[in-house]
Amino acid sequence: MKNGSRWQVSRVEDGNVWLKGTEDSEGLLPHKLGARFNVFEPDTLELAVGDPVRITFNGYTEGGRQRLNTRAVYAVKGFTAKGDVIITDTQKKQKSWVMPADYAHVTTGYYTTSHAAQSKTVDRVLIAQSTTSFPVSSQEQAYVSATRGREYAHIYTDEGFFDQFFLGRGIIFSPLSIRVL
Repeated sequence: MKNGSRWQVSRVEDGNVWLKGTEDSEGLLPHKLGARFNVFEPDTLELAVGDPVRITFNGYTEGGRQRLNTRAVYAVKGFTAKGDVIITDTQKKQKSWVMPADYAHVTTGYYTTSHAAQSKTVDRVLIAQSTTSFPVSSQEQAYVSATRGREYAHIYTDEGFFDQFFLGRGIIFSPLSIRVL
């Protein structure tokens, strides 16, 4: 198995997982080397011109011309005749690259986690947190999320979460900048 190769589960027998490669080659999943590979579920991402896309794992554009770094966001500029995606840098918008249609490590760029939002600034922030996420939330995480927007941050939550998490910890917001909906 080569680095970067793709395999699909073809069968499971006696606790062994068999994989099928792109050229109909078959191999046994090396359980002892689990730290050396990643497993993903295939899915389809529908895109349109103008959509932002976020890279979820390092890779390269068609022909290896441009490195695609984890967490980088690009805009969809168009599509080639064979379905590859033409992307452009969201900041400079000067250069375009072709991302293969089967590039597996991409998702929509309309949202991100609060951890990935550190050091990023956007126009508008939408935060969805409720009392069920309270045990795994931190004051620092909430601060990072709420302070990323230039124009505003909308927090979608229940009253209990806002009272316990923000007001209960002495965090003060301007009513002009944050709206609890």
